[in-house]
This record gives sequence, C-alpha cells and structure tokens, in this order.
Amino acid sequence: MQRILVLNPKGGSGKTTIATNLASCFASQGDHPLLSDEDPQGSSMRWLKKRKPEQAFIHGIAAYERNGRMTRMSSSIRPRRFPRSRCPR
Repeated sequence: MQRILVLNPKGGSGKTTIATNLASCFASQGDHPLLSDEDPQGSSMRWLKKRKPEQAFIHGIAAYERNGRMTRMSSSIRPRRFPRSRCPR
C-alpha cells in the first residue's frame, strides 16, 4: 500500500489541489485511493461530494470532524520517501 502525505504549514500553497488531483489520477488508473481531509475548511470533502457518480470512486475521511465515535486514522499513516522515478507524472 502506497501512502502519499501532502503537508505544508502555509495556507494557500496548493495542498488540497495536489491531494485531490493525485487521488483522481490514482482512481482513474483503477486504484482505490483514500483522501483524508485534516483541514477544518473541508475543501477536499466538498470536492468529493461534487464528483459525478460515473467517475472512479475515491474514499474520503473528514478527519477534521472529531467526535467520541471516530478513530483518528492519521496516527496509522506514516510518511515514506519514494525515489523520484516512482512519482506519478
């Protein structure tokens, strides 16, 4: 299982755009991506809701919504470095 984590403390740096485009790319190739949104704005979850039903499915987790029934998934996601040649183009 491949994990890609997009992080940057600066707002407006394109994190959501990169993450949603990567998820869309992998889904269109037949993979089953999971998009976890940690941002309280919830932009990537809104993007997922606007996708057409005939488009490839992307699992979404609104990790910014915290309650007693949810388990934090981010603790199980560990960053991993990939050689440049394996990055999606």
